[in-house]
Amino acid sequence: MSSFCPNKGPTDGKQGEPAYEHCPFTPGSSIGFRVLTNRFSSFVLFQFEQFARTLLDAAVEQQRDINNALESLSNTLSLSADLIGQGQGNPTWPYFFPPRFETYAKDFRATCHAELVGISNIVTKDQREPYIRYTTAHYQDAVKEAHLTKYGNLDNLDLDSSSYHPYFTKKGENGSIAEDDERDSYFVQTTQSPPDGDYDEINFNIASENDVRTNIDTVLLLQNETIISGIRPFIGLDEHEHNALHSDHNDGGETAHCFAFRAIHKDPDSDGADIVAVLTTAFSFDIALRDLLPDNVNGLLAVIDNGDCQQTMSYLVNGHEAIFLGMADMHDRTYHDMAANASLSLYDNPQFPYTTGHCMYTMVSSTRYYRLMTFVSTQPAEPTTKRLSFSCSPAASIPADSISSQRIRRQLEKQDTSHFCMCRSRGVLLGVHSYRNL
Repeated sequence: MSSFCPNKGPTDGKQGEPAYEHCPFTPGSSIGFRVLTNRFSSFVLFQFEQFARTLLDAAVEQQRDINNALESLSNTLSLSADLIGQGQGNPTWPYFFPPRFETYAKDFRATCHAELVGISNIVTKDQREPYIRYTTAHYQDAVKEAHLTKYGNLDNLDLDSSSYHPYFTKKGENGSIAEDDERDSYFVQTTQSPPDGDYDEINFNIASENDVRTNIDTVLLLQNETIISGIRPFIGLDEHEHNALHSDHNDGGETAHCFAFRAIHKDPDSDGADIVAVLTTAFSFDIALRDLLPDNVNGLLAVIDNGDCQQTMSYLVNGHEAIFLGMADMHDRTYHDMAANASLSLYDNPQFPYTTGHCMYTMVSSTRYYRLMTFVSTQPAEPTTKRLSFSCSPAASIPADSISSQRIRRQLEKQDTSHFCMCRSRGVLLGVHSYRNL
């Protein structure tokens, strides 16, 4: 680091010490201090810009991890079904509960910090009855295996088989389960991770919900892309496991979740329309924003918008925590020039951004520390070429040992300032540079 003084070039400080030296001060003059604080202002803003960029990079990386993990899991399941089908001497899909799915899914969830991942097989109207016979014969073994893999026991599973529905289901009134309507095709849930605590989710047609059906139609159209839904209510984990993934919320409410969908092809090397199932995963953006910044870096704002889906959410990032503020844009556009932004939609198909039925996400990251102020002491300072002491502290720790300090304290409290930097020479307080937390 180097300092700037009036009519002087930069001067290097000793390693590990501030480089603000050789700045001549004269009684009643503050020009050297103002140059010093202006340079520090630029340094503070630069640091916050880098922190804001860190948040953007992490959010983009989360989407890349989700894309890659879904593609990898899709290919793994395709190959597994193909091997089983060869051993049985007949095609497998849609009559397929993937063995050891929880083993694959556990790695998947750890890789991309997903909260849930599930498989929905595509079943045609003609396959409906034989498929029900297949699931009725295999569902208990599949769910028990998942519980034993994840928990090592069956303590979290209700073994009462009456929760199983030997027919395709949909969401009924008030969230109840009802028998599904007659359709040409169904997207029927087989298994999920973490495993459900009973059997009532098996045979649920996820496409019976209109919004989900719209997302799946887009998956079928784009074939090899991961598409993201709008924000939807979701809790797929037990309370303890779910809370461990998220920071405490200001209002104790739920954070925002969305779903990602990707096709499973019968042949993983095919670019054709041989789609046999759909992978679904649930995630939230705040997980990517946690544990990124030092403990003492507070006040960064992340605003995520999904374009034509017309939803916006805001997170406050304080140190290691990312706090969900709500479904609103909390970004002050007056200071938009201090914000950084990035697209969170990753794709290869050039038709992706022009295809309806999914959401395109962008993120804006900015700092809430934006107003820079300088207070200059009225105390005279002797001309000096000695090193100046320049330190930053919470405003509450300003020493009240001088009239000047007391005056500055009152100024800072009046301005609702939370952080400041003091410049001293030979123990004389020359001035304070502060930045305000709004």
